[in-house]
Amino acid sequence: MQYEVGHYSLVFIPIIECHYDDYKKFNCGNGSINKFLKTDAFLSHAYKESSTTLVFNNSGQLIGYFTIKKIRVKFEINNQIEEVDCLEIARIGVDLSWQKQGIGKNLVNRIIDLAYMFNERYVVGFAIREKVDWYRRKFNFRLVSEDEYENDSGEPVIFIYLNLEYPEILEQFETNP
Repeated sequence: MQYEVGHYSLVFIPIIECHYDDYKKFNCGNGSINKFLKTDAFLSHAYKESSTTLVFNNSGQLIGYFTIKKIRVKFEINNQIEEVDCLEIARIGVDLSWQKQGIGKNLVNRIIDLAYMFNERYVVGFAIREKVDWYRRKFNFRLVSEDEYENDSGEPVIFIYLNLEYPEILEQFETNP
């Protein structure tokens, strides 16, 4: 799938293939997101704890990044609690000069596409309160509960999820095998 913003194409490169100079000046306006990229993302990727992807425009400017990882989460499915594999949006950031231009939406769409490619049932994450409605409106994420947790920076966050099942297809298959 091609990802574009205006007249720019987005180029996705794993952090492990980049040099620190490529991302040391990144600033999305969130200290925790900036710090993770500059201090922990490379080693976390190298140790296979998570996967960080840097996003450049076709002019070579770093405009954002995201970090994803596999986790197991307990969900109520068919009135039973099941622990299932999920793809977690661990971090996502867009450079201040590129915000409000659709970059974040493209990054989340890329993550959702990756989840579909790897046949994940859920995409999950912790969103700061002011971003929860954005995730709900743009992608149909839902709240696990109204409970707030604290992220690494002590900010209140809410656990959200996106169900990627195909209920219509499954229902059709079950009724017309």
